[in-house]
Amino acid sequence: MSPVLLAQLEASDFIEAAAIAVATIVLATLVRRLTKRRIRKKDDNAEIIDVGGRLVVALIIGAGLWYTLQALDIE
Repeated sequence: MSPVLLAQLEASDFIEAAAIAVATIVLATLVRRLTKRRIRKKDDNAEIIDVGGRLVVALIIGAGLWYTLQALDIE
């Protein structure tokens, strides 16, 4: 990012990006805990549930990263 574009960003842009990043981490953590709780209740196909949970967490983090970069106008 060039210094000219960085100068055009305001503090509110950085606050919005930080809020998106924090919300993404909280959501991903919550989904991961719920997935682990599900595995503990039913041990049948625990590996499949674990992989599915990891995939969902990865998708949430990827989407959060994309939205964070969009908030900062980074392509």
